[in-house]
Amino acid sequence: MAFVIAFAGKGGTGKTTLAGLTIRYLIERRNSPVLAVDADANNCLNEVLGVDVHATIGTLRENTLEVIRSGDERPGGMSMDQIFDYHIQQSVIESEGFDLMVMGRPEGPGCYCA
Repeated sequence: MAFVIAFAGKGGTGKTTLAGLTIRYLIERRNSPVLAVDADANNCLNEVLGVDVHATIGTLRENTLEVIRSGDERPGGMSMDQIFDYHIQQSVIESEGFDLMVMGRPEGPGCYCA
């Protein structure tokens, strides 16, 4: 059975620590697959889980917009939706027992805002 667990609160209240501990608990209990989404502006869930981030949704958004603005030919004649979906799939960090997706900053350079 699938379910969603979310942690919200003021900054510095332990959301990331609690999320990391919960993910580890779910992995140990074999409640998988686990998809962790780090939507914190100060994204560091990857550090708690011991994995490296190679791309955020905010970065992918900026890269996709750059392709649109540059007018460069799209690879394989793909639509922008297809390109973005492909990059989203590539941004998911696959690890032992869980996958992690990092949103990035909510505002400013590297943001995931529209």
